[in-house]
Amino acid sequence: MRVVALNPKSITMGQLYGEFDENTHEWTDGVLACYMRECSEDTKPDKKWIMFDGPVDAVWIENMNTVLDDNKKLCLVSGEIIQLSASMTMMFEVEDLAVASPATVSRCGMVYMEPTALGLEPLLTSWLARLPPGGVAENSGKLGAIFNALVPDALRFLRKNLKETVTTVNNNLVASCFGLMDSLTKPFVRGEGEDPLTADEKVKLGGFLPSLMLFSIVWSLGASCDKAGRTLFDEWFRKHAAECGLPLEGAMFPGEGTVYDWVYDTDGTFAEGGAPGWVGWMATVPEFKCDPDRPFSEIIVPTADTVRYTYVVDKLVANQRHVLCVGETGTGKTLNVSNKLLNDMPPEVQPVFMTFSARTSANQTQDIIDAKMDKRRKGVFGPPAGKRVSGLVGWVDYGFAFMRCS
Repeated sequence: MRVVALNPKSITMGQLYGEFDENTHEWTDGVLACYMRECSEDTKPDKKWIMFDGPVDAVWIENMNTVLDDNKKLCLVSGEIIQLSASMTMMFEVEDLAVASPATVSRCGMVYMEPTALGLEPLLTSWLARLPPGGVAENSGKLGAIFNALVPDALRFLRKNLKETVTTVNNNLVASCFGLMDSLTKPFVRGEGEDPLTADEKVKLGGFLPSLMLFSIVWSLGASCDKAGRTLFDEWFRKHAAECGLPLEGAMFPGEGTVYDWVYDTDGTFAEGGAPGWVGWMATVPEFKCDPDRPFSEIIVPTADTVRYTYVVDKLVANQRHVLCVGETGTGKTLNVSNKLLNDMPPEVQPVFMTFSARTSANQTQDIIDAKMDKRRKGVFGPPAGKRVSGLVGWVDYGFAFMRCS
């Protein structure tokens, strides 16, 4: 199966379908034309999906009338006609239908479903089904019970009582919880050719998986609120965990401080007695010693905030997850992410830094990326030989720091 996705509203009509150059009168193919030509010429019997992810616009969708009716042909201004093959399907994941006409809705077969109508059960079922065997999947029942006992009520509490720095949706928060959980359990997943976990290791893993699940819930559902909201979430989370009916006493956060002040040490490196357990954030980093030869602007004094944010970013990046840091001005978003890219990445990784503003266009973004890459052949760009671009950071004045892993 092959899936290609594009957002038609993120580019111009010419970039979507193709256009003639006004000066040279040369034809340049658009993104959709290239995708459809590649899929139609592919003779493999595999299913090809062309996904339109984004809002519907009355202009670009009307130009697809011949594609969406019985003809199933894309007619370009250049005179080329691309026929959809039997294995090709066009799918629309629309943001809204505010400007879609009834004809557009009927042609595309669009069905709008409220996120609340979908619920969280499909997300949970899908995640539990893809848990890796050999230790983690064997505890799916335990993880599912914790999710059902805490997450739905946590989302209701979040929407009713807490204020978010950046507005989120429930499904995305749940996906973030699963992504963080996958990142935390990755060291215990054995690939093909590796020795499986022993019986004792499986027992140990089953013992601290509930703690990792609680940690993931806190740093996904409870991480998007402001400082005042974290105090309320801490109080609610402790009370609800005690009253949910599950035996979470041994897995719960310590009573001191808040749930944001603790991290679970699965190796026992920092916990007392060398056994796995909860430890404070500052116990996981060595004592800070200032380097007198280092420029003052490059000296970073670790605090509980920088340590815990760096920890979460490290875990997500190691599992090839994208990271979005949000917060008020001066909270260290750019500092933490840029320090990670510059000083704590594998040698084969080449970081790329980009600055965005409200007037940054798609063309400017593409030009900036192309300028930082090596041209391999016509129309093909990539990082230098032996390197890979694993971080793309963009920061603006609106409280974002984004890290894209590729």
